[in-house]
Order: sequence, then C-alpha cells, then structure tokens
Amino acid sequence: TAAVNQTPSCRFLRPLSQAWPFGRFAVLYLMGGLNNYQLKGRAEYAYWPKILPLIEQAAIPRHPHELLSTLKPFYRDERLSAAKLNRLDRFLGSSLCDRIGDRDPEIIATNFLAIWPELSRTRKQGREKKTIVFGMKCLAYALLLVNKIDFDFRPIPIPVDLRVRELSRRLGLMYKGDAQERARWNYVIDNIRRDRKSTRLNSSHVSQS
Repeated sequence: TAAVNQTPSCRFLRPLSQAWPFGRFAVLYLMGGLNNYQLKGRAEYAYWPKILPLIEQAAIPRHPHELLSTLKPFYRDERLSAAKLNRLDRFLGSSLCDRIGDRDPEIIATNFLAIWPELSRTRKQGREKKTIVFGMKCLAYALLLVNKIDFDFRPIPIPVDLRVRELSRRLGLMYKGDAQERARWNYVIDNIRRDRKSTRLNSSHVSQS
C-alpha cells in the first residue's frame, strides 16, 4: 500500500528487497526492527540511511550471521550500544534466524504467526512487548516489499507510534482502548486485502478474455 511504501525503512530498503535473496533480506529487516529504539534522531535521518551504506559496501551475505560484522560498527556507536550489540549477536546466532534466512516469501507468509512466539522466546521477552511486535512489523514489511500480502498480522498488537496515532486521527479511527484500536485497524486491513484480491481476479479475467 502507499502508506507502507512511504515508511522510512521501506524507502531505504526497497532496493535490497530486489537484489538480495528474500530470507537474508527478511533477517536484515527484522534485525533492524529489533534495534530501532533510543536513536540519536528520527529513524529517517539517524537510522536507516546510516545503516544502508554499510550494507551496500558489503557483499550479499551467504549466511545471515555474516551481517554481524557488517552491522557491528554502526551499533557500537549507538546509544545503549552494549544492549544493541547483544541483541544483534543473540538474534543472528539463533536457530530462528537460520530458518528465516533460508526461506522464500511463501514459507514465511504461511508460518508468519508461528514466528511471533518463537521470536519472543529467542529474545526472552513477552510477545506483546513493543520490541517483538515492531520486529514482526518489519518482517511483514519485508513480505509486502516483495508483493506478498496473504499472511495474517491481525493477532499481533499494532506498535503504536506517532505515525499510527496521526493516521488514526486523520482516518477517523481514534480509539478508546487497545481492543477497539485493533478491531478498527483489522477492519481496514481486511477491506484492503479484499479489494486487492478482487483487483487481481478481475485482471486475470481480462487477460484470459
């Protein structure tokens, strides 16, 4: 969707989604999401554009763990560097990372919700914690960037940041509680999915006629 395409991470990482094998791209995106906190400025200035040159200068990783040496210099100079380096090392060394790094979009989409509790266990954090849900959001963006939309994000809490609150206000989706917020956004997402499926079916019918 247009809204997703305008997020800072998608704008900067889109070229990699076409150049890298999907699994390794998904690992990079998810890892970036896990460490996207306590930044030195807004993400569109102080985070994604600072990471991207390091990645572009390195070879496409044959194994996700190779991202460790690529990303370490950046996180070493970040706020809370010890915690971020620990997250980097723990996630990239996990069996979950290995499996994601070797999978295609179809398999990740099919197993999307099963990844959520496993990421929680890998990080040793509750699945409702902002770090975990933001990591899952980044994994969802990785799928969307390769035009994979048939996966279910609905049970996962929406990571509410200033952009989400502002978009909620503009769309008239202001909420009084988490349950209402999620229900309203799920309604929007279901309608987007239904419209996109209808468009694909109509296009297919026209091409066969």
